[in-house]
Amino acid sequence: MAAASHTGALAGSDEIFDYLMRQAHVLRAESLQEALEWCKFLARTPLPEKEDAVIVTNGGGIGVLATDACEKYGVKLYDDYQTLKRNIF
Repeated sequence: MAAASHTGALAGSDEIFDYLMRQAHVLRAESLQEALEWCKFLARTPLPEKEDAVIVTNGGGIGVLATDACEKYGVKLYDDYQTLKRNIF
């Protein structure tokens, strides 16, 4: 019961979130399978030329794995959180 009420309190309008993510040019996966498809696509795509890659996830574990992969393959992550927050919201 506590978990459900906590999750419900965090829930918002998916349409608003989707709009914000599209504005930020985020590649959004609706499922684990779709996320893996994005991974396969990105594995064959040139690395970003700028240092502006951003990881957005619903869990810390996958974010850590993604960050480690970026470090391993030389993908530079954007690290100015305040500017990023200001530009998205």
